[in-house]
Amino acid sequence: MNCISPFSGRDEEFSYIKPFQADGKNFRPQMIEASVDEIADTAVDASLFSPGLGWVPWWPSKVCPDHYKWYETQTGELIKGGGIEYFVRHGGDMVKPFVNRCRRHQIAPFITFRLNDGHFVGIRGLDEYKPRFYVEHPEYQLSPNGTQNWRFHQVREYKLALITELLENYDLDGIELDFMRHWSFFNTGETTSNERKAIMTEFVGCVRSVLDQTAKDGQHRWLCVRVPIFLSKHDAMGIDLVTWVNQCGLEMVNLSASYLTHQEGDLPKIRRMVPDVAIYQECTQATITATMPHPEPNKPDQFHYRRTTDEEFYTTAYLAYKQGADGISLFNFVYYREHGAPLRGTFCEPPFHVLKSLTDKNWLSQQQAHHYFLGSTTNDASAVDFQLERKISKGQIQKLTMQMSPPKGINGLKFYFRIHTRHSSENLYWTVLLNNVELVPHQLDGEPIEQPYDGLLGEANQQ
Repeated sequence: MNCISPFSGRDEEFSYIKPFQADGKNFRPQMIEASVDEIADTAVDASLFSPGLGWVPWWPSKVCPDHYKWYETQTGELIKGGGIEYFVRHGGDMVKPFVNRCRRHQIAPFITFRLNDGHFVGIRGLDEYKPRFYVEHPEYQLSPNGTQNWRFHQVREYKLALITELLENYDLDGIELDFMRHWSFFNTGETTSNERKAIMTEFVGCVRSVLDQTAKDGQHRWLCVRVPIFLSKHDAMGIDLVTWVNQCGLEMVNLSASYLTHQEGDLPKIRRMVPDVAIYQECTQATITATMPHPEPNKPDQFHYRRTTDEEFYTTAYLAYKQGADGISLFNFVYYREHGAPLRGTFCEPPFHVLKSLTDKNWLSQQQAHHYFLGSTTNDASAVDFQLERKISKGQIQKLTMQMSPPKGINGLKFYFRIHTRHSSENLYWTVLLNNVELVPHQLDGEPIEQPYDGLLGEANQQ
């Protein structure tokens, strides 16, 4: 199993309430160690640490030295104590304690490196999250969302320099190149498909070379990519998995719907395209999101989200294995804990108890199944290609495809199909056929499977 470390992104992501962090945002290295400790003995065999957004190093750096001192000079504002920025500003290293703790627990330490993260940098002026490179070269900015145009070799060289520094200085087992944060790399009107693929193939090949050149004697370092599970999204991003496997030594592919646990996508096709690499399907803390009624401007995490249940983890994992996946990856798994805006539902501890079971294919095959379609979401529409949502008019027929695998060994198995609508559906009548068999209408009160979470469940008249 491949587990994304909970410590990724910026300072707000350390502010969710954890058992080992009762004092809010005050950061200390022991928090990183504790984040590794809590996944020990859970069947997790690799932890991937994202050292920030991929612009400002969270380690002592020669590529981008003294960033926070430069920021203070430019703005006249001092980096205040208590957060990650203060820790790094005064010589702190976020990567070293992560690697050491992983080694202690015999968990493989990876870096997951965000190639073009646009969080926050596109909605603010100069702040501590923008490196000098970013500020001094506005001509490289692709769009107002803050991502950079990878057509410029300088953008790629800056990223490669940071990656090289990490691989030279830390005892890592591998690196994941995260194409999902974020997915805009090119202006497709200014580049051809072949140009985009050539640029990205050269970059991935350079990373493979650095991995090999910096490995210790007898050590193999792994190359992984996190990419959309929908092939329709690959061309605009320059993704060419077959070439990367054949020419760049790509060994691991992490298939993602960006923010959601999903049961759609092109995993079977990708399995056939690259039969000899390890493929992981990503699961997260959420199955759908929705915008809050009155979000505050320039504030993160102001949306509702429906939590992923145990049954949804189990069903999604089993379907992935049936379609050719080698393992399951986890992203944002800790976000059951309190974070972001209020009114997001009742927060709780993450369901760590599911992790060991996600590796047991035989056990998964016997569990109560919860299959579902995802509707539209506030997040990452450019990175996913779901079948829903759709507007269906009276008398109109719509065909949807659902991957299903009924559990084994359960007598008297019943199948319930629920339609959940954005608005009230109490005056609507539906006819549903499953494999050409018409289903019998049934009045369902509450959730079809026990639902322990109360986030974004909707109202009774919406189903």
